[in-house]
Amino acid sequence: MKKNILTGDEAQADVADETNPFLLMMRATLRDVAEKMLKEEVDKLCGPSHYPRTESPFRRAGTEVGVCSADGRKERLLRPRMRMRLRGIVDR
Repeated sequence: MKKNILTGDEAQADVADETNPFLLMMRATLRDVAEKMLKEEVDKLCGPSHYPRTESPFRRAGTEVGVCSADGRKERLLRPRMRMRLRGIVDR
């Protein structure tokens, strides 16, 4: 059985990090930038939303919750999904 080897102050989360408005804003900004980068990549490969490029081998497939690391912590973000188009089948 694994035992928690952290004791005292080491086991406690740093409360200052959770209440520091600057750090909260930075994490939110990093999350927003990561989401925008993913969206731009999907737009480049699939075309703009609701106006797909028919010649593209990819199509949009919704979004799902993903995780990125910011300041050593896991941050949730919406991650766009893409799928390969089947050959010979055209999306309508």
